[in-house]
Amino acid sequence: MEAAISNLPNTKHMLCLWHVLHDLIKFATGFLSNGKEFFNQFQKLFYISNIEEWEIVWRKLFGLINENEKVTKYMRNRLYSRKEKWGGPWTKSILNLGLRSTQRVEVTNRVVKLYVSSKTTIEDLIEKIEKVVDIQVIRYFSFDFFFFFDF
Repeated sequence: MEAAISNLPNTKHMLCLWHVLHDLIKFATGFLSNGKEFFNQFQKLFYISNIEEWEIVWRKLFGLINENEKVTKYMRNRLYSRKEKWGGPWTKSILNLGLRSTQRVEVTNRVVKLYVSSKTTIEDLIEKIEKVVDIQVIRYFSFDFFFFFDF
C-alpha cells in the first residue's frame, strides 16, 4: 500500500470499514458494558457528515467501554489518530464509488484461489472467474428480491 501511495501522492487513502470494525470487535469484545449499543453507535461514525456531530458520538462511546484503559488507548491511538481515513466527515468528499470495504474483493480472491492452480490456462481462468461472478450476481439479486417482497 505504501508503494501505491508514494506513486500516487494526490490519491486519498481510506481504511476499509470492515477491517476497522472487525479489528475493534476483536480488541474490545469482553470490555464493553453494552456491546450491541457500542457497535451501533460506532458504525454511525462511518456515515455522519458533520464534524461536531461526529465528535459527540465519539465521546459517547467512551461511556460504553467501562473506562477500560486498554480499549480507551486503542481507540485514541489507533482509531482517533486516523479518523480522517475512515470517519464520515473526512471521507464523504472522497470519490470512492461506494466502495468503502475490501471485503468483496477479498472474498472473490479467495474463491478464485480455490479454483485456480499453476496448471490453469488463461481460458480456464476467465471461465472460472465468470462462473464465480455469475454466482455472486445471482445471490445479490436473489437477496434483494426476497428481501423487498413479502410472499
